[in-house]
Amino acid sequence: EKNRKDMGKIQFLFMWISGWCTACLLCLYQPFMKIWMGEEMMLPFYLVIMLAAYFYILKMSDIRTMYSESAGIWWQARYISVAEAVSNLVLNWILVKYLGLFGIILATMISYFVFNFIGGAIILFRYYFTEGGFWQYIATNMWYALVTAVVSFVTYWCTTYVTFEGILGLILKMVICIIVPNVLFLLLYCRTREFKDCFTWVRKKMKK
Repeated sequence: EKNRKDMGKIQFLFMWISGWCTACLLCLYQPFMKIWMGEEMMLPFYLVIMLAAYFYILKMSDIRTMYSESAGIWWQARYISVAEAVSNLVLNWILVKYLGLFGIILATMISYFVFNFIGGAIILFRYYFTEGGFWQYIATNMWYALVTAVVSFVTYWCTTYVTFEGILGLILKMVICIIVPNVLFLLLYCRTREFKDCFTWVRKKMKK
């Protein structure tokens, strides 16, 4: 039970950081690529959204994977890994024909979300956290994802007011990306139980 609660605290902190990074990717991919490779080499913005979402989905399972590996339940998850690999190949083959690069990213996101995030969580809660909590884990992470999406697009909207180009524009957008997402996360999370538990936990760790 203590391990499950600790996982919840660590997951909250990790998804805060991951959400912040997602907002930074959404806002800074294009201006950075424009400086580095030129405007003619930039991807459409809808692909930037997909890449940022892809990054976030990859991070959603990191803490759960750490607990699964620590519990040593690789054998129980063997079919999940095979299913993820097969579905990824099949979906890539199908979607790339119709959607191109968008389809490749979408196929990987679907495979990872269904089999790694959801499937991996089922295995963890079935064989290790046997007292339950699976649906709470899923719902909590969906809430984190929704908050991250809102925060990321509000941050992007704020960066659109930066009219400077080049290095100066990139730096100003970086400053916005440092301040705005974290302020919004604080406002949205400050009354939640996860935030209060983490605040107490971090404060104790800092005192030690």
